[in-house]
Amino acid sequence: MTVLLRNHVTLSGSAARDKPPLVFAHGFVCDQRMWQLVTPAFAADHCIVTFDHVGAGRCDLRGC
Repeated sequence: MTVLLRNHVTLSGSAARDKPPLVFAHGFVCDQRMWQLVTPAFAADHCIVTFDHVGAGRCDLRGC
């Protein structure tokens, strides 16, 4: 299993390779959904990366 699947990594925003990535990491007892109202403000100018830490959200614990 890849780390992308295990941590439920989601890519959104600009697909252009010349746009800088912006990674949003959630805190304790949260998951990547906490960023759903924030990321649209950055989507035009960045490639947005969100993920779930191990043990949170929709991460896959089978790969740990």
